[in-house]
Amino acid sequence: MRVLFSGGVAVMCEYLCPCGCGARCPTFFQTEARKRTPERHLWDYSPGPTLTPSVRHTGGCKSHYNITNGKVVMHADSGK
Repeated sequence: MRVLFSGGVAVMCEYLCPCGCGARCPTFFQTEARKRTPERHLWDYSPGPTLTPSVRHTGGCKSHYNITNGKVVMHADSGK
């Protein structure tokens, strides 16, 4: 996982999909300047890394997972 910072604040990360499909997964974080709304999907980040809430891909492989302290947990509904 590669985390990008702006002014010392984590703003996004990019990693390969944990299902193994090889897709790149750019994930943008909620910041003071960029807030989550019903139309805007943003994640919270903490070192470890941990992303909350879970990540669900609505296209392609349709994977659904959590990343907590660097460990990926796939959800049973992945691929559906």
